[in-house]
Amino acid sequence: MKILIFLILLAASCGKSPSTIESQPFYNPKSGAYLGFAAFAIASENFQEHCTKFLDIALTADKPATAFLFGSFGTNYACLYQFIDEAIALNKPPAVEIHFSSEVLRKKKILHSLDWFPSDSFKQINARLEAMNESTISSIYARIDQIKQVIEPYKDDVFWILSVGLEDQFTLKARTNLTNIIKTVWPYEIAWNPDNGTSAPSGVYMERHHYDKSPGGSNCLLNGDGQDINFAPMGRTGIPFGGKPSASLSKVLDWARQSIAGGCVTLLWEVESQGLTGVNETPTLARQFKIRDTTVTILKDLILNIKEGNL
Repeated sequence: MKILIFLILLAASCGKSPSTIESQPFYNPKSGAYLGFAAFAIASENFQEHCTKFLDIALTADKPATAFLFGSFGTNYACLYQFIDEAIALNKPPAVEIHFSSEVLRKKKILHSLDWFPSDSFKQINARLEAMNESTISSIYARIDQIKQVIEPYKDDVFWILSVGLEDQFTLKARTNLTNIIKTVWPYEIAWNPDNGTSAPSGVYMERHHYDKSPGGSNCLLNGDGQDINFAPMGRTGIPFGGKPSASLSKVLDWARQSIAGGCVTLLWEVESQGLTGVNETPTLARQFKIRDTTVTILKDLILNIKEGNL
């Protein structure tokens, strides 16, 4: 299969000049970059049966990584802990990004009791964060304490990143206020993932989504989130998602190499493992997931191609 992927990617690059092909960056585990597979629903009860396949993909990298939404999909951390345990056993201490809140689900109005201020609209959550009264500060501290309890067994073994919100629509004042409060009790890295692309301040990771984004700045995190992968002709064709056409394997390979060369935390993403169909959005606690055998094989081989600098 690895040879077949190589030939397909080579065919996709035929329009490039030899110098362009030869100069493509490749994965260097000494660069500080991490490479992995986003599993936003890793804490879902329904995701646990797919954990073995997730691990097969995610642990292929020399510096593995994943990302998940805190609370949004549930509180079963067995697969997360297994990922960390196996990565450490392989002498591959991982990176894990946690999204403090799912603002994209706020936009879709499908938050629930495990989410942060689930009944607030964007206008209400922004007003709350801009005012930043004692009750809001207490709620932030309480949620951070919950997160710390989850990561306690591995607090010194993982490169932890906390996003202040997945695809947030906070005002700059609201996001800055939230960040400043989090900093007082969170000793690890922090990321911004604003829906409008506002740049993160110095020392904060800037997260960008989709397979057409490029690295920017020293603290960068690129995630294919929101754009499916087209596995054809070896697997399923991709699903147009959120107005974005699916990305070809050669596109994903180029994107990942550029991200790794830029020193970014780099996360692959595809719709079926997130419980998405591209049509209707099932509430998070009820979602069912799928990781096909072909998806495992192809993504593992893609990571190996990234590592070895083929093409």
